[in-house]
Amino acid sequence: MLRVLDVSRADVDVESLPQVDHLTLNTEQWRRCTVRPAAATLTGERSLAKALDWAGSLGVELPRRVVSGRP
Repeated sequence: MLRVLDVSRADVDVESLPQVDHLTLNTEQWRRCTVRPAAATLTGERSLAKALDWAGSLGVELPRRVVSGRP
């Protein structure tokens, strides 16, 4: 049984991917994918805002406040 799949560097039809527990795709692949695994990874994205938007599209709401320095 396949549990983890990383096809972020491959040219694949994302609509035909099997259901897995953890799926890793690149930005373009996630735009075309309807699979919603228990855990997901986005590769190749360098913008925190876009990564947070992507997580939100999967139902994960994360705080958008960035804290730096020491408390």
